[in-house]
Amino acid sequence: MLAAMRKGAGTWVARIFLFVLVLSFGVWGVGDFIRGAREVDVATVGSTKISASTFEAQFRHELQLMQQQLRGAIDTEQAKKLGMVDTSLRQMIARSLIDQDAARMRLAVSNQVVAEEIRSNPAFRDSLGKFDRFTFERAIASQGWNEATFANVVRSDFARGAIAGGLTAGFNTAPASIVDALYGYRDERRVAEIIAIKPDALGAVADADAATLDAYYKAHVKEFMAPEYRALHYISLTPDAVVGEVQVSDADIKDEYEAEKDKLNIPEKRSVEQIILADEAAAKAAYDKLRGGMTFAAVAEQTLKQQPTSLGSVTQSQLPPELGAAAFKLGNGEVTAPLKDAFGWHIAHVTAIEPGVTQSLDSVKEKLRSSLALRGAADVAYRKFNAIQDELAGGATLEQAADKVKLKVAAVPAVDAQGQDEAGHKIANLPAAENFLQSVFEAPVGGDPQTLDSGEGNYFVFRVDSSTPPAERPLAAVRDKVMAAWKTEAGSKAATVKAKEIADKLRAGGDMAGLAKSVGTSVLTTKPMTRAGDDADATVSPQLLAALFKAKQGDVVTAGLGAEAGEAGETVARLAKIVPAQPDAKAREQLTRQIGNAMANDVAGEYQAALEKELGVTINRDVLDKLF
Repeated sequence: MLAAMRKGAGTWVARIFLFVLVLSFGVWGVGDFIRGAREVDVATVGSTKISASTFEAQFRHELQLMQQQLRGAIDTEQAKKLGMVDTSLRQMIARSLIDQDAARMRLAVSNQVVAEEIRSNPAFRDSLGKFDRFTFERAIASQGWNEATFANVVRSDFARGAIAGGLTAGFNTAPASIVDALYGYRDERRVAEIIAIKPDALGAVADADAATLDAYYKAHVKEFMAPEYRALHYISLTPDAVVGEVQVSDADIKDEYEAEKDKLNIPEKRSVEQIILADEAAAKAAYDKLRGGMTFAAVAEQTLKQQPTSLGSVTQSQLPPELGAAAFKLGNGEVTAPLKDAFGWHIAHVTAIEPGVTQSLDSVKEKLRSSLALRGAADVAYRKFNAIQDELAGGATLEQAADKVKLKVAAVPAVDAQGQDEAGHKIANLPAAENFLQSVFEAPVGGDPQTLDSGEGNYFVFRVDSSTPPAERPLAAVRDKVMAAWKTEAGSKAATVKAKEIADKLRAGGDMAGLAKSVGTSVLTTKPMTRAGDDADATVSPQLLAALFKAKQGDVVTAGLGAEAGEAGETVARLAKIVPAQPDAKAREQLTRQIGNAMANDVAGEYQAALEKELGVTINRDVLDKLF
């Protein structure tokens, strides 16, 4: 956003606008600035008000944490679109509701309990597992808290946790009857014998006569209408379009090579595995066995009853300093002497070495030249875009503005929203930016030229000259397409009729293999399938799967062919086998926890809803929207 503001401020039109804006602030805004704006609230929860400043500070704090996790790959606008604003507010409302209920119940948390809660937090412990004040103070300071503020946060969280724990106690497990019923339902599997009937196997469909085709066209006329077409002229200001104007010197290439040498050169990698020992004595004993000729895997198995831990193929910088320095001095197949760090005693084993590659300046010269040229072209495109905006603001036409910056104007006689011409062919050399055509079809027809910054240094200026609205095409113009659509529908209907015929014969005791052969196929026996259909064959559509799970063993059902099979058609299926859910202690235990958690969440949700109804919650949506 800041980059966009800087770009916008680069034109003389923007400078005039900013001058007027500053002047208006001087006339109308100074008084409010001196007096101080009146605080407003984003929500009222019972007797508590959540001020805009309090909420904004909380949201910014949560956004900062998210940015740290995503390495800055999210901004305020993206967070809002993802629902973070509403989520943050709902969380603050929920905490306020429970805090007020705790106060009403006179639920108090002593200083001793708060102190013990803080001391027991693993995040505040040193390498020996003891509470470390320096670690504690640094951690809370990084979150913008002092000790007193953090203690109050812990106190409130503990009280809320006590209430939540009391509400949901006993829901950590679900009743066995519910678990058994749901597990049996979810994990039951069914096997079917299937005949897939494809229209092509029933013979070619004859052309429709004129009357039939005309009636079909009239019933489906909207499917064959011509879309809206727009005629336009445009200028592309992309790095690729102006890269020819950029000259890159050999000196520039050399400077770039020196600056990027570390990235251009491929560092040496080594495949490393290690074993971690409990103490120095165990480490020395293991090392002695290795020097005595025992393999690394055998020592790990004998000492730890497990295989060595693989660290993968890594560079030296990807390993802890001591381990990296030692491992990268070894030859292939060698082991380090015992090493000690905060996690214990290590012995590392190098199993493979990938030599590093140093790329010379000559070998990457042309690659760097292209990269520098495109980088410079982005600046050229931006300057030309600003220049065109200034020319247009001064009354120039699109053609005059293009001539001023020495760029060509491209013409498109007719294009639809998918980038196709009136013959249905994709238009070559049309801007590839995803939002270009969208912007063209949103722009006014015959209006002033429009500018578009599509991101990543790509700019466009265009003018929509005319529009041809959607229109019915005469049957003669789309006859082949209408005939093809009619044949597809006729073939599908024929397959449905044939499926019913075969199903009736099967129910009457017909031979399934013979019936399958009559339509040019063979019987497919599916794998055991659950209701979810994750393991279903491609020929099994959701409709067929649902029918099979309603059927009894031996029943015959019909449904459309699975979309993943890639063709239209019909299926006839006989339910061959019902496989009850197989006992699986681990899966059943997991389901028990899931149901218990769901029940606990339901109770907590009902509790919060009751508090909202009793205490009252009001959200000021206008204030919330203006904040962001």
